[in-house]
Amino acid sequence: MIEINLLPDDKKRPEGPPPARLGAVSAGVLVACAALVLVLYYKMGLIPKKESEIRIQKDVIVDLNLKLDIVNGIEAERTRLNTKLATLTSLLGDRIPYARLLDTLCDAVDRVPGAWFSTFSVGPDSSPAPAQIGMVGTPGKRYMVNLTGYTTGATALEMDQKLKDLINSLSYHFIKREDRVDDKGFNKFIGASFDQPKLSAKSSTTLPAPDNVKDPKQLKAINAPTEGLNFQMTLSFSLAPKQQ
Repeated sequence: MIEINLLPDDKKRPEGPPPARLGAVSAGVLVACAALVLVLYYKMGLIPKKESEIRIQKDVIVDLNLKLDIVNGIEAERTRLNTKLATLTSLLGDRIPYARLLDTLCDAVDRVPGAWFSTFSVGPDSSPAPAQIGMVGTPGKRYMVNLTGYTTGATALEMDQKLKDLINSLSYHFIKREDRVDDKGFNKFIGASFDQPKLSAKSSTTLPAPDNVKDPKQLKAINAPTEGLNFQMTLSFSLAPKQQ
């Protein structure tokens, strides 16, 4: 059906959308286009670029972690070698000449028939070194020789006298022997300064049978002593003094 507007020209409404509506629609279209462009920019350009950068950084992190593992391995090896070097340096600087120490102990006990040692051990000694007349420098590390053994004799008095003789023999060989100890009390043969032997315990005891003789008849034949004096003593020493 055809409609004819018969209103006067000043009463007629303009055809088409009003200007305000047109402006709003145009603005909406522009905003939508801008949003679409922005989405396309992020999705097609910025996001792939960032994802590529992230992949590159991940590869860099993996490579750095591998290098870090190598560096940590080198550091661990260096620490191990430094520890070993420090241990060896300490051992070289504080060597205990066990062979000469045992040799001197044997010399001392051989001078007292009827006396012998049953155990021998050496460990650190935390007690301070006694003042040594004429000694120069700071004493080295302190050690203590722990000794146990027996003396025998016909009577308790004889056993006790042999123990005193053993202590005197130790004092002579470690502290007073002129061909091995200088005038400052330093034992040149062993490389240490010794304290006087200290008796820590003694008691009468039944002596153990010789290890290599088990037959009672053999024990009777060799007339091995069955009673003796059991003793414990210590002999402390300082290694060669550190010169000032």
